Amino acid sequence: MTAARGGKPPLFAMYGGHDMGEQYKQLQFRDRLKIEARLNIGYKPKQIAADLGVHVSTIYRDVHAHEFRPDNGYSVQP
Repeated sequence: MTAARGGKPPLFAMYGGHDMGEQYKQLQFRDRLKIEARLNIGYKPKQIAADLGVHVSTIYRDVHAHEFRPDNGYSVQP
């Protein structure tokens, strides 16, 4: 693959034309508090993702990373 004149380098094309540095939003502590609250009242990860404006996989990854309470529920600790 070669870059088009004035276009992105070949690596850009390897990822389906997505600029990897521009498509992700890092969750803030307040976002994690919202995730915890919504999970506790029965929201599904897809609903939470829509509320926060992130992909549903972001919610699943964050929930998995923060499952450290004795009852294996999601909990945010500062």
